[in-house]
Amino acid sequence: MRARTNTPYARTAAQRLGIARRVAEVESLVLRTATLELDATLPVATLADRLRRCLAIPDPTARVGPRPLVRVGGPRP
Repeated sequence: MRARTNTPYARTAAQRLGIARRVAEVESLVLRTATLELDATLPVATLADRLRRCLAIPDPTARVGPRPLVRVGGPRP
């Protein structure tokens, strides 16, 4: 926050302390009731996969149904 140049908010130590206190208060409330915690430092694709699994959303890149028969030479069955 100290390095931001596009806003005057959080320039002083007192303002940054206030922000840190509010974050700690809200974070503790959220964590007490959370049923899922994701690590936002992971790659986006990893986060999307984990979230999709938790929400039971099928992977859009996964094959669904029987696999097609692939022949690589040889006699036909």
